[in-house]
Amino acid sequence: MLVPPLVAAVLAAADLGPRPAAPIINPGGIVNAATNRPAPDNFVSPGAIISIYGTGLAAVTREVRPEDLDNGFLPETLAGVAVFFGGVPGHVFYVSPLQINAQVPTTLQPGEWEARVRVERLESRERVVVRPYSPGLFGVARHAGGTLVSRAAPARPGEFLLFFGTGFGPTRPPLLAGALAPHEPIWLTTRIEARIADLTLAAEDVYYWGLAPGFAGLYQFN
Repeated sequence: MLVPPLVAAVLAAADLGPRPAAPIINPGGIVNAATNRPAPDNFVSPGAIISIYGTGLAAVTREVRPEDLDNGFLPETLAGVAVFFGGVPGHVFYVSPLQINAQVPTTLQPGEWEARVRVERLESRERVVVRPYSPGLFGVARHAGGTLVSRAAPARPGEFLLFFGTGFGPTRPPLLAGALAPHEPIWLTTRIEARIADLTLAAEDVYYWGLAPGFAGLYQFN
């Protein structure tokens, strides 16, 4: 039986199914993953871990797995999702429909950049300000054994504590974006000052300030 051309066109369109919606990055939705500061203070920095918020950012929820590593580097594409700063790809930790966690390329120069999220062949764009530093601490301290400092397990005078953050700037030696830090110390190029409440710690009480071993873009302070 011959099918009229108009009916054939309708059937062909139905076979294609619904078109996937394009991803949308929220205005000001690219932030330092540790601080989540909203616009206009949502600047990021080279090598920092960022969160991107929006809708339709991925078809699935997926975090990076060991088998996703590319010669020891975080992948540039995870579950069909990629992030770009200008034409430079970032490295991806986690994707979901509402949030992406990625690392800013370490080679990115300070300035205003167009960031793009690509989901399969569909894209969303948003401007983001890149500065040399965008320091932020993830909001928990840990005991030396790795357990959380809390009211039930408080810190004690003289105890070693661990803090973690991102966006603290260049290291020596420098690491490429997406590279997992080795177990040898990778120090920040600048000395830091640490304070607890109004008390500035003596320089000799800050034992390490550099990258956390086994992670990309994560800084550790002992």
